[in-house]
Amino acid sequence: MRLIPPDFRETPEISAPFEHLIRKKGGVENESKTAISRWEKGLVTPDAKSLAVIYSVAKEGRIEPLFFKEKEAKTKEGRSNLFVSWDYQNIPISAYEAGEKAKLIRDELIKRFSSVSHSVFKVFASSMYAFATKEISKHSWRLQEFNYDIDEELDSQSWSDCNQAPKDTIFVLITRDGDYVELIEELRRKGVRVYLMAPEGSGKQLVEAVGRKRWILLPKNM
Repeated sequence: MRLIPPDFRETPEISAPFEHLIRKKGGVENESKTAISRWEKGLVTPDAKSLAVIYSVAKEGRIEPLFFKEKEAKTKEGRSNLFVSWDYQNIPISAYEAGEKAKLIRDELIKRFSSVSHSVFKVFASSMYAFATKEISKHSWRLQEFNYDIDEELDSQSWSDCNQAPKDTIFVLITRDGDYVELIEELRRKGVRVYLMAPEGSGKQLVEAVGRKRWILLPKNM
């Protein structure tokens, strides 16, 4: 027979069967040793002396006492942080559709990674795409506009964002540029869960860097 462990999250009191049990060890009746009640909701928390008496009696009655058994930690489902970097110069969209498509991408990723409580969406582009990126920024994308070294900026910012809490972070890279393989591999070594969002026909090395199960296909019309 197993002793039912008390739940210390609630304020308990000792129920009548417990009071019957917690007497001097020698005066406890034999029939009481085979059944020990749980604590009920109330006002009194049992002290260490009471627990010691119950433990001793339980062991004599061949009952397994579980007072001090640690609760199993619940495995955290999912991760809290989502960072998305869109290499727009590598995967551009028609300026007239950019806002709509950007919203679809964002909605899809938020839905897919529903456990996240913090998300940052960035689009990296030069000023030549100003009309399109202006529409994209209307849908909660942060515009990172540079006229040179855009790849380096994406690399640097993504690294910095993800390394705040790497083992609690999901990173989605939207590109088909194989130059980001090193970034992907380094982030994965840090514990970041990395995904690639790219169309069919993207470089084999890039896809293999994340693994095919973490390759999110972009629709052909994007």
